[in-house]
Amino acid sequence: MSERNFKLGFSIKLISITLVVAVCFIPASFGRNALKLYSIGNNSAWNSASTWSLSVNGQSAGIIPQNNDTVIIDRTVIQNLDLAFSGFGVLEVLSTGLLRGDNQSLVFTGDARLKCNGELKNNNLSINGNSVLLVESNGKIIVKNTFTVNSLSNHIVSGKLSVTGILSIGSAVTITGNGAIESAHFNGSGSVLGINPASLIPDGSLITEYNWLGTQDKKWNEPLNWAGRKIPANNSNIAVVSLVNNPEITGKAYSNNLFVNSGSTITVYPNAIFEINGNLSVSGSGKFLLKNTISEKSSLILNGVVSGKIQSEYPVLKGQKILVSSPVESALSQTFLNMYLRSYDEAASQWGEYIVPTNDPLQVMQGYELYSLSSDTRIFEGTPNQEQKSYLISNSGNGLNLTGNPFTCFLDWENNENNSWQRNSIASAIYYPDPSGSGNFSVFLPGGDDAVSLNNGSRFIAPMQGFFVKAGTQGALTVNKNSRVSNINKSKLVVKNNAIKLKLNDSDGTKDEVMFRVMENSTSSFDDQLDAIKIPGNTDSPSLNLESDDDVKYAINTIPSVNSALNIPMNMSCSKAGMFSVSAVGASDFEYRYPVILEDKELDIFIDLRADSVYSFYHAPEMKSDRFEIHFTSPQAVVEEAADPTDVTITPGEVIISGGNNDIYTAILVSADGKLISKSKGTLSAGINLSTGNRAAGICILQLSNGKQTITKKVFTK
Repeated sequence: MSERNFKLGFSIKLISITLVVAVCFIPASFGRNALKLYSIGNNSAWNSASTWSLSVNGQSAGIIPQNNDTVIIDRTVIQNLDLAFSGFGVLEVLSTGLLRGDNQSLVFTGDARLKCNGELKNNNLSINGNSVLLVESNGKIIVKNTFTVNSLSNHIVSGKLSVTGILSIGSAVTITGNGAIESAHFNGSGSVLGINPASLIPDGSLITEYNWLGTQDKKWNEPLNWAGRKIPANNSNIAVVSLVNNPEITGKAYSNNLFVNSGSTITVYPNAIFEINGNLSVSGSGKFLLKNTISEKSSLILNGVVSGKIQSEYPVLKGQKILVSSPVESALSQTFLNMYLRSYDEAASQWGEYIVPTNDPLQVMQGYELYSLSSDTRIFEGTPNQEQKSYLISNSGNGLNLTGNPFTCFLDWENNENNSWQRNSIASAIYYPDPSGSGNFSVFLPGGDDAVSLNNGSRFIAPMQGFFVKAGTQGALTVNKNSRVSNINKSKLVVKNNAIKLKLNDSDGTKDEVMFRVMENSTSSFDDQLDAIKIPGNTDSPSLNLESDDDVKYAINTIPSVNSALNIPMNMSCSKAGMFSVSAVGASDFEYRYPVILEDKELDIFIDLRADSVYSFYHAPEMKSDRFEIHFTSPQAVVEEAADPTDVTITPGEVIISGGNNDIYTAILVSADGKLISKSKGTLSAGINLSTGNRAAGICILQLSNGKQTITKKVFTK
C-alpha cells in the first residue's frame, strides 16, 4: 500500500472510532437538536440504538440519547455506562420504569432535571449547577455509594431516597418534601427536610416531612422539639430522630407514615392514643412502647403496613386471675415465664392444663387465664395486628369460649356497622373479670338504649383483654378494623324503669350485681340476645345469681311479663361469714303496678324494695344458698320457724340461750334490718349469753349454728 493510501485508510478508521465514542456519550454541541426519546423493549442497554423510540411503544429510532435530550423510561433499562445530563436535558422515570445502573454514575449539570416516579438504582448520583431533583410520591431512588447535591434549585422529595453510602448536601442547598430520605451517613451544611445542617442527622437515620429532634423536652406538641419548629398535622409523615429527648404521648397524636429510627423511642402513656393513617416503621434498636396500668390502657390504631416490632406493657397484679390476649403476632408463652397460664376447654367445660413450655405460640384472638404469685409488668413484643381476625367457636360442651381483643386499641362491642363484628354463632353478652378487683365477672349486654352493664362491664373492650362468649351454635367470631375506637365514652348506663338491678356488698367492699327486667319480646327460657348467664368468679368473692324455670343461672334475666304469681329465686354464696347488704337500683321507679318484695327465707323476713332499697343481713357459708326470692305480691303473714331444742330467756340487756346439747354453738344476734348486735360461742348446756347493750327493746333475729345445723328465730329484746 502506498503511503498516501495508508494515511487515507488510517483517517477513515479514526473517524469511525470517533463516531463510536460519540454514540456512547454525545455532547450537546453535536450537530442534532434535542429530542424526546422513549424506552422500548425490556431490560435493554442504554447504549443500544434499539432501546429508544421517538414515540411511546413506537419503532426503534436507531439513535441513543445525548445529554440535552428528554428521556422517558417506562420499563426496565440497564445503565451500562456513566451518564451526564446538561443544558435542558431531562431524565424522567415513570411509575412503571426502572433505570438500573448499580455500578455507574449519573450526573446532572446546567439546567438539567431528574424526575423519578418509578425506580432508579445507581452507584453515584450528583445534582450540580442549576439542575433539579424531583422524586414523586411513587418514586424511589437508591444510591449505593455517594449522593451529592450542590445545586441551589428547589429540590423536592415526595417519594423515597435511600443512600447506602454518603449523602452530601452543599452549603445553602435545600431539599424539601413529604417523602423519606435515609442514608448511612449524612454530610454537609445544607438543609434536608428541615434539618440544618444535614451533618446533625445521626448515621443510618431516616428523615421525612416532619422530624422530631427533641431539643427542648419530651412534649409532642412543643414546636421547639421539631425540625423547622413546626408541629406536624394529623396527616403528616413523621420521623423520630431523637437528638436529645425521646417523645412522650400523653393525649392524642396522629401521623400518616411514622418512622422510628434506631436509638429513638416513642412512649404512649395510659389513656393516650396514637393513630397512624399510613405505615409504621420501627428500625434497629428503635422502640414504639405502649405503657399501661392495671386499669388504664394506651392505644395504637394502625391503618397501613407495619415494619418492625412494637412493645406493649402488661401489668400483672399478684393473687388475681385475669384474662389476657396477645395484641401482636409471634408472641410466645415465655412472655409470662414463672406465672400460671392456661386456656379454656369448651368441649370439656373446664380449664385446660397450665402451659409449661416457654415456646408455645400465643394465638391471636385466643384468650388465656393468667395468675401470678407476685406483681410484675411483662412485655408483649412483635408485629401488631390490624387486619380482620376470626376465632372458631365451639359448642360441644357448655358453650363458653375464651377469646380476646386482637388489636392494640379499644374495640366497641356495641358497634354493628360496616361488618365490624360477625357474631351470628354466639349470644350477645361478653364476660371478663371485674376490673375493680371484686373477683366476679363483668358483664356487658349490647342493645343500644337497652344495653346492660354489670360489675363495671363496658361496651369498650380494652387492648390485651380476654373475654368469654357463650356459643349459640358452632361457627366463628370475626372482627375487623371498623370495630376500633379512638374516642371512649365512659358514661354509666342508666337502669330503665322496666328493670331492677340488685347489688350485693360485703363489709370489705366486695360487690356483685344481677338484674332482672321485663321485655315483651323475651321468653321464659334463655334468650341469646337478651339474657346473660352467671359465670362463677373467684371462690373467695360473694356472689348472687338469679334462676328461672330452666336450669340456667342468670346474671341478667329478661322475662316477658310480670304478674302476682311470679317468683324469681335469687341465690347467694360466700366463702366466709359476715355482714352483707343487698340494694335495689330502679325498684322505686319500676313501671309495673305490682309490689316488689324481697323475701329472706332464712329469717322469714319480707322487704318492700320500693320503700326500702337496702337490706342488711348476716350470712355464712353453711347457710342455704337459695336464701332469697323476689315476689310481685304483698306478703300475707310472716311464718315462724318450727320449734327447736333451745330455750331462750330474755332479760333487760341480755339474751340467754340454753339447752341440753353439749355441742359448741356460735350465737349471733342481729337487728331486724340485719345489723350485728352481739356474738358469742359456747355450749347450750352451759348457756350462751348475748348482750343487747343500750339497744332499745324490739324484734331481733337470733341465729345459732354448730356447723351441722343452723337455727334461726325471732326474739323480742327488753
